[in-house]
Amino acid sequence: MEGVRKHSLLAGVVLLVAGFVTFEFLPERPEIHLAVLGLGGVVLALGLFWNRAAVVELVRGRAVRSAAAAAGYSAAVLAIWVLVNWLGTRHHHRFDFTEEGVFTLDARTVAELQRIDRPLEVIAFVADADEASRQRIRDLLEEYRYHQDRITYRFVDPFKNPGEVEQHQVTEANTLILRSGDQTTKVVGLEEEKITGAINKVRVDRKKTVYFTRGHGEREIDDFQPRGTSNVRDALTGLQYEVKSVQLAQE
Repeated sequence: MEGVRKHSLLAGVVLLVAGFVTFEFLPERPEIHLAVLGLGGVVLALGLFWNRAAVVELVRGRAVRSAAAAAGYSAAVLAIWVLVNWLGTRHHHRFDFTEEGVFTLDARTVAELQRIDRPLEVIAFVADADEASRQRIRDLLEEYRYHQDRITYRFVDPFKNPGEVEQHQVTEANTLILRSGDQTTKVVGLEEEKITGAINKVRVDRKKTVYFTRGHGEREIDDFQPRGTSNVRDALTGLQYEVKSVQLAQE
């Protein structure tokens, strides 16, 4: 037991370092490095408690050997600090602990953001007085920027900037203008699906078209019946695809 107490400080430091190393090599398994870091913290705390007399002596500098020990501990702390900063510059991860997943983007949104290869600006026409809407869109756009740093955004109060309102032909509250290259589009509302669809539209120079065949008993895209495909058409339109019907030749 005495040996365990004696080496607990070193064991705690090793576990903390191991926790950061597992984050480097297993970033998709945050629960592993969090568990190792937690265990390292507990062991280090116990080590400090069990060896408190030696720690006090070290701090007060009563023994000559304390200088060497202090240098060793300082080097260990410095190494951990350097490691933490190095990992922080290379990798970082956000955790969403809200039940509703408020700060978690849809996987399709993340995939769309990763396709952006040029600067994209978002202009949010939201009144200064509407703090709730401003905070909501700010949180959402910050999540977008977390996954894609080519995105920038700014707020415009439509009541204080009538010139920009006229320039962008804004007629409704909470309107977003998205611009990238020569492409510009407008979104009314603060829903993630709408904004992601607008990003899909402006990040490329030409609109993609999806064709639905007809003439051989296929379901019509304008059919709102349960067996119709109007819901599919609406979903594709929301993603900024152009939807058309094509009549196949009949023999």
